[in-house]
Amino acid sequence: MDKIEMNEYGTIATVNGVDYKVTNIHGWDDFGHTLDTATLEGYGEIYSDDEGATWTDSPRGGEEWC
Repeated sequence: MDKIEMNEYGTIATVNGVDYKVTNIHGWDDFGHTLDTATLEGYGEIYSDDEGATWTDSPRGGEEWC
């Protein structure tokens, strides 16, 4: 699993020691579950299901949320 950290301003995410510029952040709220998605320039999307406390590049959803 990749180690992903977001800076406090939501502008730079570090993935395995490499910094990427955040170009977009979007939050979803679906049936009481939240999912934040951030797009990183040169990397792709990362996801948080705990309001940005932790990040992953593997989205959760569907039956995993039940």
